Amino acid sequence: MAAQVVYVADMQAAANERRRGTRGNYTVDVSVTVMPAFDNETSRSRTVLGRTVNLGDAGICIRADEPLESAALVLCKIALPFSHINVPTLMQVRWVHKGIREQAGYYFAGLQFLL
Repeated sequence: MAAQVVYVADMQAAANERRRGTRGNYTVDVSVTVMPAFDNETSRSRTVLGRTVNLGDAGICIRADEPLESAALVLCKIALPFSHINVPTLMQVRWVHKGIREQAGYYFAGLQFLL
């Protein structure tokens, strides 16, 4: 499944329209492993590295060098600051946007916690 990418001029305004809970600015490393599709034997997992933009009780927003697929099931490992601990959690990609202007070359994704 190809990623559906939407170009957004004002990332903050777009995020505020979808946001259900409050979020705080929180920037740490994150690795996102896209789980292979169950109905496709040739599908393989892939890992995308990025950084969180913000974090809330329902999910996170990340910035990465490559897009994720909307609705994909992912294993996300969130790095804890000042440690070598990565907290794993199951998430779903809710939206993907391509950055513009000074954020050109990056992709933003909203991930919802499933656990």
